[in-house]
Amino acid sequence: MGNAGGLRLGLWGGLAVLLGLAGWLMLSACGLSWPGGGQPWLSFCAEPQAADPRGSVLEAERARQRLLEERLDRLRLALVAAPACPRPQPPPQLAEGPPQPMPDP
Repeated sequence: MGNAGGLRLGLWGGLAVLLGLAGWLMLSACGLSWPGGGQPWLSFCAEPQAADPRGSVLEAERARQRLLEERLDRLRLALVAAPACPRPQPPPQLAEGPPQPMPDP
């Protein structure tokens, strides 16, 4: 039973070391480090980020959207300002009377 206790203690110790190592790696991935680790204590943005290459595409799409919305507004105003269409003439009525009933055979 004494040997099993030592094994358990070793396994718990190994688990603690693995969890500590995983925590250390997660801290560095989040931009955090211990004092003296080369980075300030709370450095969320240690290095300047490069500009996103998709930003220019996004700006171009936003400019295109603004142009299309302006054109749509102009067309709506032109539709409101357009004169009303005359009412269409009703279709001509045929001079025939009501239909005659069919005789029963």
